[in-house]
Amino acid sequence: MKNTKNGSSRRLLRPAEVRQSLGKLPGWKRVKGKLHREFKFGDFVKAFGFMKKVAVAAEGMNHHPEWFQRVQQSERGPGHA
Repeated sequence: MKNTKNGSSRRLLRPAEVRQSLGKLPGWKRVKGKLHREFKFGDFVKAFGFMKKVAVAAEGMNHHPEWFQRVQQSERGPGHA
């Protein structure tokens, strides 16, 4: 059992519980033994706002997820503005 910052406790789900829960959560899957979901936003500010909200909630649960933020870019060669 792990304690959260608000004093409540939680436990890791058993593999069967993870499988059952993933079936109820659209977009979530297991990748290399870790839970995974991609979120797409219209712009960087919206994506960063989402990450900030998740960070505050995760900190309150003493949970620190591994995440990656990527901005889609258009690359141009020399001579293009």
